[in-house]
Amino acid sequence: MKELSDKKGRGSSLSQMALFGLVVLIGLSGCRSTPKGRIKEESEGDLVGARSAGAPTFNKLVSGSTEKLLDRASAKYASPRLSVAVMEIENRSNEAIGDFLAQLDDVIETVFENSGSYDSVSRRYIEAVLRETRLKPDQLVIPKYARQFASVLERQDVPVTHLLFPRITSGTTRGDEVTQKDYLMSLELLDISSGRFDKETQRVRKEYN
Repeated sequence: MKELSDKKGRGSSLSQMALFGLVVLIGLSGCRSTPKGRIKEESEGDLVGARSAGAPTFNKLVSGSTEKLLDRASAKYASPRLSVAVMEIENRSNEAIGDFLAQLDDVIETVFENSGSYDSVSRRYIEAVLRETRLKPDQLVIPKYARQFASVLERQDVPVTHLLFPRITSGTTRGDEVTQKDYLMSLELLDISSGRFDKETQRVRKEYN
């Protein structure tokens, strides 16, 4: 009888321990934070990246470089409106641009389209012609390849007078406790008929600690 009583006691203790463990697990799971999101108002600033460039840096790079280039172009080229094909951004920085790449390409195209001086060629046309000609964007700086690219577009009734080559680079300076990174956006605008370039840059300095 005593042995049976001891077994019942041990069984009761194990059951209590199991119940206590279950209560603890439930409590811990209840303490976990639930992911949340919200739509930011237009008046709110962008979140500043703690480890990489992020939205504010990219926005300043694009807006600053395009404004400078368009100011120069509007003074240099008279009407009628010119047509520009914007190549994909070349990332020469030590950070991955990730999902910002396509967004920045679209922003640059839209800025040129709304400038009053340029019509931008649809990226779908650009990609299709590059596939057809088997040309790479960096080859288009060579006049004969630029003319080949333009001639294929013109056969589709899509004239192009200029090519735009955007590029992002970076440089890093390390201090004892802080790091500064300089981001540079360069825009090179190629006049296909003359082979001449216009170039503008925009720099953004960012501190990390």
